[in-house]
Amino acid sequence: MADSTAETTQRVTVDVQDGVADVRLNRPDKRNALDPAMFEALVSAGERLKSESGLRAVVLSGEGPDFCAGLDFSAFQAMGQGGRISVP
Repeated sequence: MADSTAETTQRVTVDVQDGVADVRLNRPDKRNALDPAMFEALVSAGERLKSESGLRAVVLSGEGPDFCAGLDFSAFQAMGQGGRISVP
């Protein structure tokens, strides 16, 4: 019988089955572009998975037709103007 656990956040989904974690970027409307919330969700997923018993592999993919378009520059504009980014 397959062991399975799943967790979903706004930006990243994590599904573990038979020792393999499927970590999926979950922002297809923005081509899975990275914003501060996505970075935070990826760190949270990594923190969770580092203590996952029996984990053998992690597969990183993107929801929808695109893996990841790179940085979402609109989310980082505040940094260029001397501001700070806050994660919702």
